[in-house]
Amino acid sequence: MNPITKDKKILIIEDEEPLRKLLQMELVTHNGVQTEVPTDFNDLLGQIQRFNPDLIIYNLNVGSENGVSLCEKLRFQGNDAWIITIGSKHNINEKIQALESGSDDHYAKPFSSEELIAKIRAMLRRSSPTNREGVLEYSNLRMDLINRTVWRGNRQIDLRSKEFDLLKVFLLKPEEVLNREFIFDQVWGSNFLGDSNVIEVYVRYLRAKLQKPSLIKTRRGNGYILISDESQINKASTNFEL
Repeated sequence: MNPITKDKKILIIEDEEPLRKLLQMELVTHNGVQTEVPTDFNDLLGQIQRFNPDLIIYNLNVGSENGVSLCEKLRFQGNDAWIITIGSKHNINEKIQALESGSDDHYAKPFSSEELIAKIRAMLRRSSPTNREGVLEYSNLRMDLINRTVWRGNRQIDLRSKEFDLLKVFLLKPEEVLNREFIFDQVWGSNFLGDSNVIEVYVRYLRAKLQKPSLIKTRRGNGYILISDESQINKASTNFEL
């Protein structure tokens, strides 16, 4: 069995010491991987940013922040590390929430450490699902997160900062209906004191710049969705407006 590439870095966010030490021993001793354990479970986002891991093993019940929310923030920021989440019990709703928030796989305790290590091996053999080059793509849209540029087909689109951030929210969750509260929190934050109609205004700006056919549809009473014309045909039972 080939060891995991030694230049990979893994962050283990787990407060159960026996499990944490077992994983560290397997990864460090048998695979030579650099591992890190947070020193402050209340500053997980900052420590993830500083360590910049290739893979994160994350117990959702650790830390002061909601685990699902933290996964969403990481993906919104463009963090493309593999994320394996851990739950305290077999709960299908928790697993679904974890996967929808950006986790690549989810395990419920108790689980086989051998299986988890095998999953880590498989993940690190492959490139990240959100593209290691920091690029998000959907239909004929392409967003470069590093250079903050956007293309539709062969045409580059000039976006202002908030327009870029709003489009990124849609590109991180394509073909999902996003409610106004979620969009508002991700782009403007809970401390924003401006007009609540700002979402409608910026969606209008985006539609005009992206041009037709429109990819951003309004779901009456629910929110907005980024969906291509081809996908819309397959979802004809869902009612959308421009």
